[in-house]
Amino acid sequence: MGRFGRTGPAIPPLWWARWYVLVLPVAAAIGAGALARVLPPTFTATARLLPPQTHSNAAPVMVAQAGGQAALGLSAMGAKVPSELYAQLFFSRSVQDPVIEAQALREHYGLKSIDDARLRLAAATSATVGRGGIIELAVSDRDPARSAALANALIGAMYEMGRRITHEAAERQKAFYDQLIAETTTRLHAADEQLLMLERSSGLTRLRGQEEASSAAVVELKGLLTTREVDLAKMLRSATPQHPEVQRMRAEIGALRARLAQLERPRPKEDAPDWLLLAPSDYPQLRRSVEPARRSVESLSTVLQELMKAREANRIDDARDFTTIVVLDYAVVPERRSSPVTMRLAASGFAAALALALGIALWQSRRREAAATPLKSMP
Repeated sequence: MGRFGRTGPAIPPLWWARWYVLVLPVAAAIGAGALARVLPPTFTATARLLPPQTHSNAAPVMVAQAGGQAALGLSAMGAKVPSELYAQLFFSRSVQDPVIEAQALREHYGLKSIDDARLRLAAATSATVGRGGIIELAVSDRDPARSAALANALIGAMYEMGRRITHEAAERQKAFYDQLIAETTTRLHAADEQLLMLERSSGLTRLRGQEEASSAAVVELKGLLTTREVDLAKMLRSATPQHPEVQRMRAEIGALRARLAQLERPRPKEDAPDWLLLAPSDYPQLRRSVEPARRSVESLSTVLQELMKAREANRIDDARDFTTIVVLDYAVVPERRSSPVTMRLAASGFAAALALALGIALWQSRRREAAATPLKSMP
């Protein structure tokens, strides 16, 4: 036996506080569980939405074929909208304010300012994006029926805002198309006037088969001229040159030769055409001057047609785009409260009380050791 007591096995430092460390957490857990039963419950209503996976606007597909300024302008207007952006729409004032007024949330929350009501509604609202881009909207309230009503009201307000956004976007795109159509129409009229002037000055028209008809006319004239010359040679064998038929045949042959020379002779550029058939040797040079203007007119005509189709398709998208958001599950009245959860609150109270008890026990143990150290050092 020592000076201050008998010696024996070493006692664990916190053994003296074993009941203190065990009883306090258990009591805290029981108290937290009882508190969870007393506190007013909170209910959470959940709705699920599926946003469009791709942008459904059909007009950009048509305008992209036009290229140039139309495609560049539209590239800044038709972007794919991710699910996160749709989820954030529920926290916008355009969605929250109609819900606050329709559900009388200022009176329900006991608030006077609509700003405070927005903050309270935002705190009670949760919008998360899960796998596959599915948006899960959850709204909490002490009244289970009101939580479901708020969730469904937010969805309805989002649809109303979406229709307004889509309509405004469609109006902007309509103005964009109208501007492009007006510019393209002006350019088409100018190109058509230029082509008309070139056709008048060259004689090369837009009629199909003009070149083939000119070549066929030359061949036909040559064949007819050969036939008449053979007939004239036959007449001269039996008739004198002064015979009326011989003179008529010679006059006809002269006219055919003049016409053939007229068709085969290249026409000066300054001469205005007074006939439809041109010299075959003129066509390559005439096509070189007229064909670029024709291609310009055809290209502008195609662009104008595509823009008109895109404008009509945009009118359809005005009433179709935002409605492609599908509500998978509307919110229903929850039967089980979401908070406070008895077991969770009891476990939290037990863990907090255990940590507090261990801290106090360690502190008391240190004090005891510090008080016992001077006694052990005495002779």
